[in-house]
Amino acid sequence: MPPTEILQWLGGARKTGTLEVEHERVVRRIHFRDGAIRSCGTDYAPTLLGQYLLSRGRIEESELRAALAQQEGSGRNLGEILVETGRVTLEDVERFVAAKVEETIYGLFDLNDGVFRFEPGAEPPPGIIETDLSVEHVLLRGATREDEMRRLREVISDDDVILERTGAALPSAVAASAVSRSILELVDGRRSVREIILHAHAPQFLAQRLLAGLVRGEVLRVTDRSAATVSRPVEAPVPRARVEAEARKRLAAEDPEGALRLLEEGGAADPTDGSLRELRDDAESACFAQLFGHVLGPRRIPGVVRPPTSCSAEESFLLSLVDGKNDVRALVWLAPMRALAVVRALKSLVDSGAVVLRDA
Repeated sequence: MPPTEILQWLGGARKTGTLEVEHERVVRRIHFRDGAIRSCGTDYAPTLLGQYLLSRGRIEESELRAALAQQEGSGRNLGEILVETGRVTLEDVERFVAAKVEETIYGLFDLNDGVFRFEPGAEPPPGIIETDLSVEHVLLRGATREDEMRRLREVISDDDVILERTGAALPSAVAASAVSRSILELVDGRRSVREIILHAHAPQFLAQRLLAGLVRGEVLRVTDRSAATVSRPVEAPVPRARVEAEARKRLAAEDPEGALRLLEEGGAADPTDGSLRELRDDAESACFAQLFGHVLGPRRIPGVVRPPTSCSAEESFLLSLVDGKNDVRALVWLAPMRALAVVRALKSLVDSGAVVLRDA
């Protein structure tokens, strides 16, 4: 069922409860009261406060790293710490809250698929952002965003394409915007759109809209080159019972990576399978704890010893953060990616021999 129909049903039936939408392991939560949207939240990394401020040039990575280290030791709110330093203002934090609400709700209309769960009567979880929006207003704005996303895809068909500059003059609106200029500066004829979005620390839709507009304005062109993608052989589906049994066996044997790979491959056929989803959540938590806490080590410092023969967009981005100062913990903080994705990508680079870890 598409987001439009789900929202219409919740609004029309004046439902109260929490809608949870999961897409590519990113979760959005929207709380309804009597059919109106009252609060929302998401763990989508580019909507976190630090990533928002980085994307707008309000803070440097070193400042975010220091503030997060202070937060880790004190448990205080990150916004409060940054405001105290004088680097950001309360107005910056308020703008962030508004942007997060917009991306959480209207980002639903970017999704081609996802798992939708509604828990009647559920109260909003802690830390969720209060808002007050009618479903009719959201549907109107959402329809506009859907149309815009379709037009963007007509210009940039997928995120693995590589863009390059044409030499044309910048539109005045782009030249006057520090955020737009910073994204444009990432276009070097080598990075894919996916890599540009990661380096920009920005939500996908916002970066794609700017890049597609610059392609239409002939400031950028789409090359005939694409980033290398890893093709995997198509294997026969594994029976569900066997997937669950083998995954539990591997978790018991303290092999959460193996369990997670099995669940990703064998459990993808039915994302609505609640039992496998819970098992995958357990495998992800155990995998992160093992990689971050033991295999890699939070305080160890990665260093590049040779360029990798090939790497994903996520691995390429992580290499840009490896500067001899950032430890593993800082990479998890600074990357606009899920924490588990960061440590898995880093382990891949270590396993390939491109990166080594040294004690601080």
